[in-house]
Amino acid sequence: MDTKNELNSFFDSLGERFYKENDASDMLVAAVQASQDMANIFTEFFGIEFDQKTHAINREYTIDNSRPDIVIKSKGIQKDDKPVIIEVKLFDQNYHRDEYPKLLDNSKCILLSAHKIKEKAEDWKAWEIKDWSELIKKMEESDKRSKNVFVESLAKYFRKVTLVKEIKKIDFSTPQANLYIARLIEEIIKENKNVRWGNQRSYTEDYFGYQYFSPDNENKGNLYLASFLYCFSETYHGMEICIWDRENQELTQSLRLKGYEVLCKKDEKNMFVVRMIESEFKDFKISEKEKQKELLKTYFSEVNDIVRNYFAQVKSVK
Repeated sequence: MDTKNELNSFFDSLGERFYKENDASDMLVAAVQASQDMANIFTEFFGIEFDQKTHAINREYTIDNSRPDIVIKSKGIQKDDKPVIIEVKLFDQNYHRDEYPKLLDNSKCILLSAHKIKEKAEDWKAWEIKDWSELIKKMEESDKRSKNVFVESLAKYFRKVTLVKEIKKIDFSTPQANLYIARLIEEIIKENKNVRWGNQRSYTEDYFGYQYFSPDNENKGNLYLASFLYCFSETYHGMEICIWDRENQELTQSLRLKGYEVLCKKDEKNMFVVRMIESEFKDFKISEKEKQKELLKTYFSEVNDIVRNYFAQVKSVK
């Protein structure tokens, strides 16, 4: 395999697992630091001054209680310094529009977005708005001139992670399946009113998914922490909900009465697993996308309702 094919394969593989906004931001900054061609594209596209010798590019730079995605500042203290704040967005719409322009004096704020901004232009007077597709296009055009295979492969990675806007039918025979099921897991967690998004990814060679927690009714604490996972090991292919607590006979019995398989992990004494019913996962694999979401949503809601009710009762007794 030649270098070009190796890089294409490498970035394509990364796009399957590392497709979040933080991942895209990390890749963009690392590429600018590693490649002069990419640094040139970056400065020209954003219309900013950036030189590795005189400027520092920072990821999640902390300013007071804020952490913009990318901040570029001159090294040392210079009176004419004009810092640049770049907020990277794929699908999230929490722009920090009014917050970030106030953070640094004489700063330039840029929003790099993969989706169309709904607000009126006059609401964005303090910002310059850039589109991911235009940056990717510039990378592809530059590659034709410079023949930089790294920039070419990176452009394909960015195009892959910025274009997965719509969750389509999950077909496990296609390379997009993992992207779609990861986004579906995230969507289901965020839509459930009884749990809260944990913003923590869980993954190994055998599974991936996201953590979440269930607050008590008064929001004064958490009843339990859990992970919603898609598993694809040699011994098991399906969905799991991992509850981070010791297996309890009463709770386990309630779940098994509903037909769920409950397992205690040998290497994790303080965690047990509730697997999706096998027949329902088989149905999931052959269903259209609306039915796929309905099946996962029902599984997720039912298991968490049982677990939540149990822990709420235990807490009320205490």
